[in-house]
Amino acid sequence: MIAPAEGIAALERILSHDRDRTAYTPADFARWLESCPAVGRTAFFAELAEPAAGTDPATGSALLASLRETAGPRQRQRLLEPRVVEHIAAVLRVAADRFDAHTSLVTIGLDSLMAIALRNRLQRELDLDIPATVMWTHPTASALTRYLLARLHPAPAQDDAAPESAPAVASPAVPG
Repeated sequence: MIAPAEGIAALERILSHDRDRTAYTPADFARWLESCPAVGRTAFFAELAEPAAGTDPATGSALLASLRETAGPRQRQRLLEPRVVEHIAAVLRVAADRFDAHTSLVTIGLDSLMAIALRNRLQRELDLDIPATVMWTHPTASALTRYLLARLHPAPAQDDAAPESAPAVASPAVPG
C-alpha cells in the first residue's frame, strides 16, 4: 500500500516528466536483492545492492578473520552460532530471543523461499558456496553452524593408507 504522502510525492515526480505512460510502485529493494543476489551483481543494480546487501562486508571479513584466529572448534561454534541465529531471525522476521540454537527451523516458520534467503545471506557473509538443501539437512542453527564450520575449517585429512601391522603371508599352493 502506498501512503498518501508517498503517493503525492510520486505523482509530482511522474508529472514532472513528459511521458505518455508511467507507472509507480514502491519496492523493497533490500528484500528483493536478498532473494536474488545475482541481480545485485549486475552493473544496472550494483548501486542498489551495496546498501541493500543485508550484511556489511567489513563485518563478514571481521567474522572470517576471527574464525581463522580462533583455535578450537568449540570457540568457533560459540563465535559463529549467534551470527547464524541473527540471520535466521532476520529472515523469519522474529526476535533472536524467540528461539534457541536447537529449535527446528521448520517449527519457527522456515519455508523454501526463506531457506534460499537464509542461504544467500550466509553465502555473502561467509564467502562460501552453500547448497540449497543445507537448511533442510541441518535443520537447527546449531547443526547449520557445525556444517558451516566444517566447510570453513575442514578437519585435517586422514592418511588413506592403513599402517602395516604384519607382512602379508602367501598362501600355500594347492595341488590341482
